[in-house]
Amino acid sequence: MTDRVGQRTTLSLWLVASATACIALAVVRTLPAVMVLAFCLGCTMEVQRPAVSAEINERVTSEAGRTRAQSWMYWVTNVGVSVSGGVGGYLAHSHGYRILFVLNGLACVAAAVIARRVLSSRPAQAPCAAAPLTYRQVLSDPALRWIAVAAGGAMISAYGLVSVLPLVMSADGLPPTAYGTAMIANTVAVLILSPPLTRLLVGRDERLRCDMVRRLKAAEDQGRLISKLTSYLRPIVLVVDEVGYQPLERAEANLVFQVISKRYEKGSIILTSNKTFGEWGQVFGDEVLATAILDRLLHHCEVVSINGNSYRLKNRLQAIERDTDVA
Repeated sequence: MTDRVGQRTTLSLWLVASATACIALAVVRTLPAVMVLAFCLGCTMEVQRPAVSAEINERVTSEAGRTRAQSWMYWVTNVGVSVSGGVGGYLAHSHGYRILFVLNGLACVAAAVIARRVLSSRPAQAPCAAAPLTYRQVLSDPALRWIAVAAGGAMISAYGLVSVLPLVMSADGLPPTAYGTAMIANTVAVLILSPPLTRLLVGRDERLRCDMVRRLKAAEDQGRLISKLTSYLRPIVLVVDEVGYQPLERAEANLVFQVISKRYEKGSIILTSNKTFGEWGQVFGDEVLATAILDRLLHHCEVVSINGNSYRLKNRLQAIERDTDVA
């Protein structure tokens, strides 16, 4: 729905559906009705992720910025779940569970109003030359299949814990406030761990850190450099993206040289860069080392020079022009 009708409409409709199911749960008494409404509510529990993710992808142009925004969305979501669970435990202990469904429904209505005012009304625009991507195409990638399996397992475990934990506590004779306290403890863990982990994995700049250099450096510090270098010799084709976006220190450049040197005439490399070959000495911090790297890369290579506007910038300018025309 997000791809077809836009973030605003999708999220607003599903939040209203969630509000309806929540308020209905506060009224019904029979088990079949509760089961049907619980199923409907479960279908709407994660509706914010596609819409908000599409909004992030449209508004944030840098890869690191998008990753950082997604991590903060996860952080805020976990804090909200934990705070609501903590407060809900104390409210349920004092006033019963039905008031929680009413408050949850009102919160969904408030979120729908905010979504109507904040999110984009049009679906996110894909590059003009790009064909629509189907779920079959996505799942045909082995790595993405494993990511989907891992994500599904993580969600089952997480929601299983949230669902089972109150029952276990109740069976042990603990009051609802004990569950609330457990959720507050989860909030503290999320508050403490998420920000430093985001800075560690993403960094402070506007690009994702070079995984290859970071992993090689970590392996060298741990005495596993030979093993890690060997792992970069196994692929038939090694793709190294965005060489030169950030200058490397001399030690980091030497690690890159070792990878290039060991793969020389043994494995193919696809490398992208926005720097001319004459600027590689600045990138690697050493003219001699840069020359040695280029000597091995250019011996059997095909150089493809691509000139033109960035697709990201192009789409953003188109969105700005449409908004200006509407205004």
